[in-house]
Amino acid sequence: FYLKKQNDLEILNNELSNLNNQLSEYSTRYEKFGDSLESEKDQLLEQERVFKSQLSAAQDKLENEILSIRSRKKAKESELIAAATEARSKETQIANKMIDELKGDLYNRTHDLEDEVNKIKIELNRLSYVSNVNNNRISTLQKDRESLVKGVDDEICPLCKQKIQTYTVNEIKEKIAEIDRNLELLAADIERIKDEVKSLMSKKDELTEKIESVKIEIKEKMRSIEEEYNNTIAGLNTRLKEKLT
Repeated sequence: FYLKKQNDLEILNNELSNLNNQLSEYSTRYEKFGDSLESEKDQLLEQERVFKSQLSAAQDKLENEILSIRSRKKAKESELIAAATEARSKETQIANKMIDELKGDLYNRTHDLEDEVNKIKIELNRLSYVSNVNNNRISTLQKDRESLVKGVDDEICPLCKQKIQTYTVNEIKEKIAEIDRNLELLAADIERIKDEVKSLMSKKDELTEKIESVKIEIKEKMRSIEEEYNNTIAGLNTRLKEKLT
């Protein structure tokens, strides 16, 4: 519409220019022919007035149309921006909801596994403590045994340094035998603990691997959602820019 109005104005300006040329020609002819051209002059002047009036009206109409177009354009731009903002907000809500669902899925799939890993860690700490107690007990019993054995061999009491009686030697030997039985039990318990620790460590590693696998899976899904979200937002911004241009 704007281009058409400009074209109409050019046509009117050309006609006005032609009219001026005719008026100039009239002036020349008037100089030659005098009053005989006065009537033609009046007609040309009247036609010029009409054309100027039409040109002014056309210019006013064009300016009003331009203002109207600008107003409608601004309203449309506001409408497009509002629609784009709403679309971005909707996409953000959808993406956030999907991310929250994935976080919930991650918690549900790893919570029990992590609890079990923590229980295994607690049990490993307990077994480590028991193993240390057993080792300390073994060390103490071995020292006691060495002292008793030496006393029997020397037939001297390691405490009072007196000669040991026969019945006392037998008691000491029974004591040594009891220590040996305790040492065997403690050694067996230490081996049992080692096997249990090995089994628990294997189970803990297996559970940890499962947890990490789930985390990687969820993280990849989140990355895919974020990538799709960013592409969608970029597309919305591009289309908005194209429509506003």
